Amino acid sequence: MQFLKTTLHDPLFFLSGDHFAYKENFIHPTRTMDSFEIIIGLKGIPYIEQNNNQYQVGRDQVLLLLPNQEHKGYAPSKEEINFNWLHFYCQSSYEIIDEDVARAEILLLKNVHPTNKLTSYIYLPIFSTPAHMDRIHIIFRQLIHVANANYYTKQAVNYTLTSLLIELSEQYISSSLQESETNVGRAPLVKILEYIRINCTRNINVAEIAEEFFYNKDYLSRIFKKQMGTSIHDYIILQKMSKSKELLTQTGQSIKEIAYLLGFEDEKYFMKLFKKYEQVTPTDYRNAFYRSSNT
Repeated sequence: MQFLKTTLHDPLFFLSGDHFAYKENFIHPTRTMDSFEIIIGLKGIPYIEQNNNQYQVGRDQVLLLLPNQEHKGYAPSKEEINFNWLHFYCQSSYEIIDEDVARAEILLLKNVHPTNKLTSYIYLPIFSTPAHMDRIHIIFRQLIHVANANYYTKQAVNYTLTSLLIELSEQYISSSLQESETNVGRAPLVKILEYIRINCTRNINVAEIAEEFFYNKDYLSRIFKKQMGTSIHDYIILQKMSKSKELLTQTGQSIKEIAYLLGFEDEKYFMKLFKKYEQVTPTDYRNAFYRSSNT
């Protein structure tokens, strides 16, 4: 599963939203949009495909449809359909991350002191079943009310939308942290993840991490792979790529300078890795970010 990770530096931008109802045999139209769409299931099951993944959006389930990707119905509904929907843009930078990366970053939130909970990100799963849908429904109703209330500022509806996505994110994060507490192996893992995050700009490796935390190198590799679903080496690279995207979009440093800051002596190797993990070159990624920011 993938996640939308977006910053909270600016509120999300609300486009439209409403309630949808249809008799049986409903098939979602095939389309590609430039905005995000959220579907909140109320009654019946719409069958929707995105990225070759098929979703059955039942009651109290939430599906996030991504911009610039085709989605479509893959089967007719078998009963009456009811769901809430909304479209929005991210005004700040965002990325689509894999579940292992999201889980790792969410685990790090566990150690945040209550007086310093200023996390600047939303983590929204593509498909989820929130535990407290009553809260989601209340905020959605408030959102539609504000959208139709002719407030003097558009920011009113944008901040209400942002509150809705924070609530969705909060419910997933709380569930994930609660689940992690049942696994005693998570405690040292959180410290290891934090160590990698802080030191990812150096050429750290499995041997150094094992020595730092008094583990056998092979044992640590096996445990990390089992709990995180990826190797330590790949996770270090993922952290470097995440940091590189931050530097590409928030600084004017050259590709060579960024490569050096991340511990790469060969900028061509850095560019090759970036293309492998992100499917675009660092320059194309930076240019695409600035184009989207200026639209």
